[in-house]
Amino acid sequence: MTRLQINNLFKQFVLHNKGDIIVEGFDNISFEVKEKEFISLEGPSGSGKSSVLKCIYGTYKTTDGKILYFKKDGSVTDIAAASESEILNLRKHEIGYVSQFLKILPRITAHEFVAEPLVEKGDFKQSALIRAAELLEYFGIKEKLFNLSPLTFSGGEQQRVNIAHGIIAPKNLLLLDEPTSALDSENSEKVLNKLTEIKNSGTSIIGIFHNKKIMQKISDKIYNLEDNAYAVSNQK
Repeated sequence: MTRLQINNLFKQFVLHNKGDIIVEGFDNISFEVKEKEFISLEGPSGSGKSSVLKCIYGTYKTTDGKILYFKKDGSVTDIAAASESEILNLRKHEIGYVSQFLKILPRITAHEFVAEPLVEKGDFKQSALIRAAELLEYFGIKEKLFNLSPLTFSGGEQQRVNIAHGIIAPKNLLLLDEPTSALDSENSEKVLNKLTEIKNSGTSIIGIFHNKKIMQKISDKIYNLEDNAYAVSNQK
C-alpha cells in the first residue's frame, strides 16, 4: 500500500531581507513511499533534503507539485494544498517528525518528555512513564538523569532523548532529519534497530543521514535529489 506519493515537487524561497532575491530550494522531486518502507534522501549540503521533509510535514509551503498522503481508510490528502487544520490533524494522528535538535520547555523532565506522546494518545500516565523509562534505559540514559531537563544533557544524550520521544508512539509516517548525527556507533546501532522494529510493525519512514554507511544499511531505497532518481534499491 502506498503511504506517500510526491509528484514534481518544486520549492523556491524569497529572501525578503536580500531585496526579494529568489533562491531555488529543489525542483522536480518525485518519489513514493510504501507501507513498511524506509526511504532515505541523498544529496550534498544545500540540495534541499531537510526542506523536502519540512514540506511533507507542512512547515514549508511548496511552490508547485503534489504531496499525496494516503490514510489507511483510503482517503487521500494533498499536503501541498491542505489547510492549516488539516495539516495539524495529520501531525496529531498520522505523521511524526524528529529534527536534529531537541526542542523542549526547560521545566519538562526527560522522563515526562519521552512519555508525553503516549499520554497524548490516551495511555495512562503511569504506564506511559514505565514505557518511557524502558526506552531511555535502552538508549543508555542513566536513571539519575530521568527527572532532569534534557537541556542540561550532552549533545548525544539530547539526541537520544529526542529520538525516544519521536518513536515511542510511532505514527503511520515518520520523518527523520539526521537522527544519528551526534551519536557514536554503538548508539547509532541501537537507533537503527528500533527504527527497523517500528518499520516492520507498519510505519513508513523517510530519513536523512550524514553517514552514508548508516543510510545504506537502514534504507530500502535511496532517492538522490540532484539526479531526481533512486540511487539504489535494496531488495530487503
